[in-house]
Amino acid sequence: MVAEGKHSAIIVSIKRGDLLVRYVQWLAGTNPRRLWMLAVIFNCGLQGLAKLRQTRDPQAFWLIAAIAAMVATVGQGTTDTEWYRPQIQTLWWLVVGIIASFYPSSEAGDGQEKALMESSDS
Repeated sequence: MVAEGKHSAIIVSIKRGDLLVRYVQWLAGTNPRRLWMLAVIFNCGLQGLAKLRQTRDPQAFWLIAAIAAMVATVGQGTTDTEWYRPQIQTLWWLVVGIIASFYPSSEAGDGQEKALMESSDS
């Protein structure tokens, strides 16, 4: 027998096998763009970390700290109302900026930048 009320939708979704999908939708605030943004930022951080590991650059510790701060903030934000505080929002965008600054540039992009710099110098 299915319970009536608030938890009946959870029981029905367990029966349908889409509990994970419903949890992800709830986590993203029913807006898949939020979840996509988190995935892109996290992937950007992992790519930058892979590049820094190859060169054994000590700057990787900054990136590791930024990824950990992002994961901690998102984890805390799923159960608390911390996102309404401007200080937390400022720290969040600082972490996103740190992660984005370590994004590995492509070799073709570097060549294009050099060509643009040379053409602007002449």
